[in-house]
Amino acid sequence: FAINIMSIISTIKNIITGFLLFVFLFVGSLKLSPFLNNETFIFLTESFRNKFSPLWEKILLDYIGFKVKIDPIQFKRTLGFTEIIASPFLYIGEPFKIFAGIVLILIMIGAAITHYFINEDVIFPLFIGFLILLSIILPDEKRGIKNKISKDNVNKPEVPKKVSSKVNKPESVKN
Repeated sequence: FAINIMSIISTIKNIITGFLLFVFLFVGSLKLSPFLNNETFIFLTESFRNKFSPLWEKILLDYIGFKVKIDPIQFKRTLGFTEIIASPFLYIGEPFKIFAGIVLILIMIGAAITHYFINEDVIFPLFIGFLILLSIILPDEKRGIKNKISKDNVNKPEVPKKVSSKVNKPESVKN
């Protein structure tokens, strides 16, 4: 009974990515529609209006020097839409999952900064950001098998080529 470590890593990666997909689809949907939970939708709308948008206007002015007015409804919709659109790309191949992962990590960094400045716990956004990073860097089983095959090919001794018994002699030597 042999344990295939690549299979275990691939399974863990799929569980993490599936969890992230669920989280971002759920949280993104809560930002876009009252369908899942009306109280949470109203709470998020009020939080974006009274806390998050004013906070980011202040952060952008104080730390970067940009004076902007952030529409709280558009801010909430943009984040929700981005979470819903980007999360499925974590399952797709290399360039897409890396780009989606970077976008979602940036959202989680923004969430951690927001929670820090309003004196709320930052553990959840940082943990989700860490899981996104794992989802990006853990190898797929296919990628591991591909690497194994290439390593096996490098270690195999080279088989000599058959030499033909017929030798083509130059015209001057044939006579």
